[in-house]
Amino acid sequence: MVWKRATLSPALKNSPGNLFFSVGVSGGTFPLNMVLAYLYPVSQFTKSLVMEKELRVREAMMIMGLGHGSFYISWFLTYGAEVTVSSLLSMIITKMTYYPNSDPGIIFFLHFFYGLSCVCLSFLISTVFSKSRAAALVSPLLFFVLAVPMFVISNATATVKGLVSLLSPSAMSIGMTVLANHEMAGGMGAKEMTSKADDINMFGVLCILVFDCVLYIMIALYLDAVFPSEWGTRKHPLFFILDPIAWIHTKMNKTDDTYEILDSRDPKGVYEDDSSNPNPIVVRLKGLKKVFTRGEETFTSVNNLCLTMRENEITVLLGHNGAGKTTTMNMMTGMLD
Repeated sequence: MVWKRATLSPALKNSPGNLFFSVGVSGGTFPLNMVLAYLYPVSQFTKSLVMEKELRVREAMMIMGLGHGSFYISWFLTYGAEVTVSSLLSMIITKMTYYPNSDPGIIFFLHFFYGLSCVCLSFLISTVFSKSRAAALVSPLLFFVLAVPMFVISNATATVKGLVSLLSPSAMSIGMTVLANHEMAGGMGAKEMTSKADDINMFGVLCILVFDCVLYIMIALYLDAVFPSEWGTRKHPLFFILDPIAWIHTKMNKTDDTYEILDSRDPKGVYEDDSSNPNPIVVRLKGLKKVFTRGEETFTSVNNLCLTMRENEITVLLGHNGAGKTTTMNMMTGMLD
């Protein structure tokens, strides 16, 4: 049996806690701890998103005119600010302890992009829950499951690692391992980011984390549109294909007399002529229609409704049960499409 003495690089010898650091990296505990540090934040992010859905806060804001895009951007900016602060703190602490010889910018962006991916992942998880308590309990378990694969197949090929990196916790574990290995070799700078000695170098890890953010957001927006919900109209699973086709068809067949064609008033009825009304128009509905589907049956709740509301006037909708009054109001306020 031949014994070979292991030696530490001069940089690592001068690094505080170098023995703990080297043991932690070789055993995989340090990357694992850093990855799982986001267990609680992901749980709380997901819980907050689902709670808005549960308390109908989102629907109330939609009624007041908030668009879907503004809603998503507001959440992203809010949590993005929190991620920025936490990434700065993580960079300062790890720079002073475990990575004194590595570029602080690399440490910051690794934590920053990972934090953003966790925010996007929380948004994705929230789309399949309607109760905040269930989301808070299940989301940490899902996050832990997503972090496990990279530690199970740590000796896999670069291709397998690349595929597993589509799970952002696994991508972060790769980034932490690469950063730690370079720290033990003397530190990581701009040149080491594209090192060919790594199966997946640091530049590749950062790109994968950015791609994960985009991927999670796209999947979340899709699921948020097609998953059943108490409020709103669920879109067709192929809406991203059907909606543009319907829009083009509407533009091609649009006529100037749309209002008269879609007016469903009884031709034998008696109506008040308000063409000479001096009050300005504030709301005008032209051919408002809503068709519901139950199984294979369809029924029309609102049939080409034409309605004008003017300033300084009180408008009242009257009708028997099932006439479509509530459906009309829900469509006017954005609760239904």
